[in-house]
Amino acid sequence: MKSSFSQLSLLMTKDNNNIKSLSDLTLFSTNISNNANESTSLSSETSNENNVTSSSHKRKFPNELFPKGLNNFYEKESLAYSFVNPFSIINNLINKLFKGDINFLKKAALLSRIAIPSLFCQESLTLILLLLSLAIRTFLSIWIASIHGSVVKTIVELDFPSFCRCILILLCYSLPASFINSSIQYLNSTLTMLFRRRLTYHFLLRYLHNMIFYHVTSLDKRIEHPDQRLTDDINKWSRSLASLFSNLAKPILDIIFLSKRLSHSMGISGPLIIIAWYSFTALITSFIAPKFGKYMTQTQELEGEYRSIHSSLIGHSEEIAFYRGNYFELRKLVHAFDNLWKHSKKILLKKLFMGCFDSLLVKHGAVIVGYFVVILPVFGLMGQKANQKNLNINNRIEPNFHSSINPSQLTLDYTRNSSLLINLSKAIGRLVLSYNDIQYLNGFTTLICQLNDTFNDLQNGHYKDFNIDGKEVLLSSENTGKYVHSDVISFSDTPVVTPKGEVLIQAISFSISRGNNLFIMGSNGSGKSSLFRILGELWPLKGGIVTKPDPIHIFYVPQRPYLPKGTLREQIIYPDTKRTFLKKGFDDSYLIQLLKDVSLSYILTKRAHSNFDYILNWDEALSGGEKQKLAIARIAYHNPIFAILDEATSAVSVDLEGFLYSYLINKGITLITISHRLHLLRFHYYLLKIEIGGTWSFETINNKQIPRLESYSNLMK
Repeated sequence: MKSSFSQLSLLMTKDNNNIKSLSDLTLFSTNISNNANESTSLSSETSNENNVTSSSHKRKFPNELFPKGLNNFYEKESLAYSFVNPFSIINNLINKLFKGDINFLKKAALLSRIAIPSLFCQESLTLILLLLSLAIRTFLSIWIASIHGSVVKTIVELDFPSFCRCILILLCYSLPASFINSSIQYLNSTLTMLFRRRLTYHFLLRYLHNMIFYHVTSLDKRIEHPDQRLTDDINKWSRSLASLFSNLAKPILDIIFLSKRLSHSMGISGPLIIIAWYSFTALITSFIAPKFGKYMTQTQELEGEYRSIHSSLIGHSEEIAFYRGNYFELRKLVHAFDNLWKHSKKILLKKLFMGCFDSLLVKHGAVIVGYFVVILPVFGLMGQKANQKNLNINNRIEPNFHSSINPSQLTLDYTRNSSLLINLSKAIGRLVLSYNDIQYLNGFTTLICQLNDTFNDLQNGHYKDFNIDGKEVLLSSENTGKYVHSDVISFSDTPVVTPKGEVLIQAISFSISRGNNLFIMGSNGSGKSSLFRILGELWPLKGGIVTKPDPIHIFYVPQRPYLPKGTLREQIIYPDTKRTFLKKGFDDSYLIQLLKDVSLSYILTKRAHSNFDYILNWDEALSGGEKQKLAIARIAYHNPIFAILDEATSAVSVDLEGFLYSYLINKGITLITISHRLHLLRFHYYLLKIEIGGTWSFETINNKQIPRLESYSNLMK
């Protein structure tokens, strides 16, 4: 008996090392229960979250832009709120214990409805299979506990044939047990991938709808690293939610079935004592546990800042090398990493404190309580009726109770009960410690919901920025002016105002028609490029009337053209796809001619190995002048009505620059040029001068009145 108690202590101490957390199930059960009631009752902080599946971002994208079937990905969401919550009692208990986390539960419910949109989706099926596997493993655990007791009984009775039979049964058990354990791991990983796919597609569709991606990075200042939110944070949130079911559903099933089984053999008091102890521990933990969710949010932000410096170093390595700025960048990296390291050390110290507390109450305290509960039936303090039934002592307890007990039967009961009790303790322990996991999930939920709130605000015409005092203010991106579609470009009493409200030009009016090229001059910061951000509807129109063609008939080329990693064909036809290219009736011979027209035909043979589908990082492979000539070929391919050239030929030679302008003009493209090269004036009909302070003038160019060597500054005067 003494050795059996030693084994029990060892098992309980060893197994509790793997005890984890209670919060993952809490999250999902509360989320689901609030689905039907929260659509119109969220607080102001979360009021915009209910628009997360609004019709404006369900519009279909061109089929060639996404994998097959993605356009129909969200068309089966009619059953998105058809869940039934099987954990209402636990849900109510959690709401009482974690009153401060109600807002988190509502946000997590919102994301859960995105991850599991209907009762008949692939995620739901996988979840059902996972829960079924967990239930089977629970029954197998109960069954094997009885077999262990029988094995010990045969040893005490020196019954070798029965011992062999029990061992054979255990061997048979190993086959389904191994399959079930592997299936649980597989289903949990599959669920993580499904959740990530669902959220990734959902937020990518919103992120790249209209100009949301531009507004997130250029207007709104809440999210500095949206790429991390859309990749790493979504992945970690999906992993946390997927582990929720195996970490919490399994303990709940264990508690239900193990308590029922133990109550038959040792009375209901034993399981109740264990549950009462862990309930007390959970209550204490809920009050003293640090807000790990908040710390996790800060950690991810610091990780994003550190990673962004590395990305900047990679993207501008040549410029940094020319400036010999390696030590400057080193200081930035060390400073960012030092902030991350200090914050992580702070979290580790808090985890050290909570680890000591958890070990004291959940592990060592549970062992002591477990010993007390296991020996109660042995000494007759409880469960005598259960022992009387199991030992068949003529329906009564004999005065000399202990002397009438069969030692082998006692050993069987003790071994079985101790094994079941250890599993029950482990299950309840995981629920108790899950509060920390809820906090961990809370951190990623906060980050993703902040992304969702930002999308909602931008979709509704609002964005947040910081004023001079550093306070966050809500600004409107809605147009108070008017856009009119036509074949001409004109501004009528139009103010040029930055998103922060800075007025660059009080009101400007001019008009250009097809064939009348416009040359724009102005000092840096005067509002030249800002004028065309308004024309391209990137900035809000704060007054006046802007007349312009459809956006597909206006092509903008900056000084550093965008060349995505991909094929040479994609560099020329961007943003068209190969499928669109073929639909337009073009072939590779047309692309070859375009490259010849801009004196760039050699890159097909030297860089692309005579293959337009050759994939390369063209932004690194081409020089600045080659990139600009390729951008001119891109203009010629799309053949728009208007082309805006913002220093688009500054890296090519003067003679070739004139050739390229003549080439575009001969193709019937009307040019709007922003440049400091005065020799380009001869290709334009109108001149627009803009000065800092909002002064501007619009006039017709008379080439005979422009001296050949007149400086840019003199011409501005």
